[in-house]
Amino acid sequence: MLLAIDPGKKHLGVALFENGRLVALDELKLPRKDEWTTTSPWRLASAVDAFCAWHGKQTKRVTDCVIEFPQIYDSSREKGDPNKSIRYIHTNIGALLVLFQNADLIEPQRWKGTIDGDKMISRALGKLDATERTLTEEKTHNAHDAVGLGLWRVKRLHLDRP
Repeated sequence: MLLAIDPGKKHLGVALFENGRLVALDELKLPRKDEWTTTSPWRLASAVDAFCAWHGKQTKRVTDCVIEFPQIYDSSREKGDPNKSIRYIHTNIGALLVLFQNADLIEPQRWKGTIDGDKMISRALGKLDATERTLTEEKTHNAHDAVGLGLWRVKRLHLDRP
C-alpha cells in the first residue's frame, strides 16, 4: 500500500493507493501559521493516521510512502518571506517522517520535470479510470498533486510521455 503526500501551506493532500490504484483521497486542513503550536505537527501526523483508518487501512500496512519535498523556485510569486512558509511545511514533514520513517522525500522536479504544473495534473488525472476519477472531484491542488506523485511512484505516470 502506498501513501502519497503533498504538503502545502493550507492543506495536506493525501492519496492512498492499493495495488497501484487510487482508493482514497483527501485534503487535511492545516492550522494557520498564527494558530500553529509545538503540538501541531503531531496532530497532523495523527490526522494522517486517522485518514488511513477511516478508509479501512491501518497506517502500519502502508509499505511505501512518498512525500513531496517543496522547493522555492520563484520567490517573487510568494507573499511575504517564502522561507518562513517553507520552514513551516518542512516542520510538518518532520512529524510525518516520525510516522513513516521509510518515506521518500521527492522534489517536485523529479516527478513533474519542467512540465507546467497544471498540465502535469491534467495528465495525471487523465490516467485515472472512472472510479478513481470520482475521488478527485471537488479536490484542489494539493490533493491532485498527491495523486500525481502516487501515480508516478506506481509507474502509471511518466515524464516522457503523456
